[in-house]
Amino acid sequence: MNLEAWLSEPEAARRLGISERQLRTRAAQGKRPERRYRPRPGGKAQPVYNPRDVEDLEATRPVVVPADVPARLADLAAPNVQPVPAWNVNALTPFLERITQALERRLQPPAPVLPWVTMPEAARIIGLSENLLRALVRTGRLGCLRDKQGWKVRRLDLEHLEASKLQRTTADLRQTVNARRAGR
Repeated sequence: MNLEAWLSEPEAARRLGISERQLRTRAAQGKRPERRYRPRPGGKAQPVYNPRDVEDLEATRPVVVPADVPARLADLAAPNVQPVPAWNVNALTPFLERITQALERRLQPPAPVLPWVTMPEAARIIGLSENLLRALVRTGRLGCLRDKQGWKVRRLDLEHLEASKLQRTTADLRQTVNARRAGR
């Protein structure tokens, strides 16, 4: 079969008035127009579309003409013209206001990113030593990350540490350190 006369993807999409992506989707679903692949020497095969299918679909595609165009001109434009009713602006106003409000809510700036503080700053904020904070990190009780400036802790994580947890954690850490020292 000679595929030279078949239409390229951009040309078929333009003639049908749809995007190339819609055309590929239709072909993947097995709908018309028929798609084949034309081999190209030294390159990837090019998808091409049956020109008869494209012509048939193009002829059945409805043409939309605004209602204020005189009927005689609409008849001349295409045989399958579907007039569009005139818009009632008063009926659309509440709908457009709701859409505007929804978009305004979505376009508000996002909440600020939670700041990270260095270990010395974290020790000053929470009133504990840096060594104790590092021990909390090692035991998994406090999350942190390391960047070019050193270890950092989220300020929110520091705020969530409760005094009772810290007291228990301090006692646990002291026991662990003392047990390690005794084992030496």
